[in-house]
Parts: sequence; C-alpha cells; structure tokens
Amino acid sequence: MRKSALHGVTIIEVLVVIVIIAILAAILFPVFGRVRENTRQATCISNMKEMYRAASMYKTDYGEYPMMLLGPAEQADGLPYRIGDTNPPVPAAAMKRGFLYPAYVKSIDSFRCPNNPDTDPQKVVRASYAPSSPWSTILQQQFGRDYPTFGGGLSGGGFPFQNLPQNYDGLAIPFYAINSYDITAFLQPDGTRRASDYQIVYSRDWTGTSGKQDAVNQLKYPNPPNDRTIIAWCNYHVIQGGSDMCTVVLASGTATKQNYRKMVQYGWNYASAP
Repeated sequence: MRKSALHGVTIIEVLVVIVIIAILAAILFPVFGRVRENTRQATCISNMKEMYRAASMYKTDYGEYPMMLLGPAEQADGLPYRIGDTNPPVPAAAMKRGFLYPAYVKSIDSFRCPNNPDTDPQKVVRASYAPSSPWSTILQQQFGRDYPTFGGGLSGGGFPFQNLPQNYDGLAIPFYAINSYDITAFLQPDGTRRASDYQIVYSRDWTGTSGKQDAVNQLKYPNPPNDRTIIAWCNYHVIQGGSDMCTVVLASGTATKQNYRKMVQYGWNYASAP
C-alpha cells in the first residue's frame, strides 16, 4: 500500500499568495473608490437639481431668485446668528427663516454634498468670494475683506436683509458649514483647499455692477440666459473625493460635471468661457 506524502505550505507559496492578493487589491481598490465617488457625485447632482427646482418655484412666487438657497445660521428666536455670540446657533434643521428650507426643500440633508466633511449641524463659518468674482477685488480694496456682510447692499458687498437690528450691519454672514450649495470648499488652482476656507458658490450678483455693460448671465436680472447662468457648483468632489471634476447646475436645470481648473478660472461665468 502506497503511503501518501504530506506536504507543508512553503514560504515561497505563502509569498506568492500574498503577492497575488496585493495585486488584486491594487487593481480593485481604485475601482471601488471610483464607484463610490461616482455615486456621491450622482447624489450631489440630484441635490443640485432639487435646488434648481426649489429656486425656480421661489422665483415664480416672489418674482426673483432667493438671496440665499438655505439662509444664514439662526438663533433660537429666528434672528441670524452673529459669529462669536455666546449662545450657539440652532441646528440647521431647526431654522425658521430659511429661503428654500423648509417651504420648498423639505429635508436639510438635501443641502449637504455627501463629500462635505462637515457634519456638525451647528458649525458656522464665513465664506469669501473667489477671485473669479469681481466682488473679491472690490471688497478687498474698499473694505479690506473678501466676504459678504449683513446690510450695505451692492455698495458694501452686503446682503440687504430687511427688518434686522442696526447692530447687524457690517457683520459677516454666518453660513452653516453643512450648507454645500451656498458655499463650498475654497478651491485653489492646484486642486487643493485654501487652508480650511469656504467660498461662495450661489449669488444673485457676482459683479457688483449693473447696466448694459454688465454680464447678463447673473440671477439678479429678470431673464438671465438659462443655459449660461449658474445656480451653484460644488468643489468637494475635488477636495475630498479625489476627482478632477466639480458638479455644476445651471438655471436651465441642467446639472453636469466640469473640470475644476475651468471652475477655478471662470467660476460663476464658466458657461461663457471660450
């Protein structure tokens, strides 16, 4: 009767298995990452289309686009939160005076890109205009800042909210950090974030001027060209998702992806870029 020879697993065989696993991991992990990022971009685009529909309904009701999509962070009494106040703002879902929420957009989750790393519903930040908007230069030269404030209208780069106490004039607009479509991560030409800064991506007015010489593709005008006028865009897919594409939604309702370099260069006016 033959005897069966028992063979142990050699070190070489173990190493071969490890190498095979490493090769498979190197192939599959990037694929899984791309699938996950594509899913997140699809969710973001869906959110943006909801912003478009809600903003369009608001315009139908009030004759103009909303001043903001979500609105400034609020205190418990419904007045805007002032950055530096002792008491924290209410969570975003508890807002009382949002422009689109809750009357036109029912869920606060629709305002957050899935790649936005900010999840604290009470975190408040200020946001700046990107260099692609003349507002950045105007405010820096005249006021030594590149962010909007309460009051002031066009002359002061402010948001002219009505019925606010006078002591709000000149204070920075407080944005909820989870709000991904009024503001987004401040994207630089090399695809990195400027510190932990935020930039404005929804604005009715991008230029601070008006009249025949002004760019017509802005939401401040009654009938902007829908296929060339931006409602908002999102940089988190570049900053957090490792993509080279930003998601964008136009006033026509078309939501698409654009290379981030184009968005950094042209921003709100990208649809009119050569």
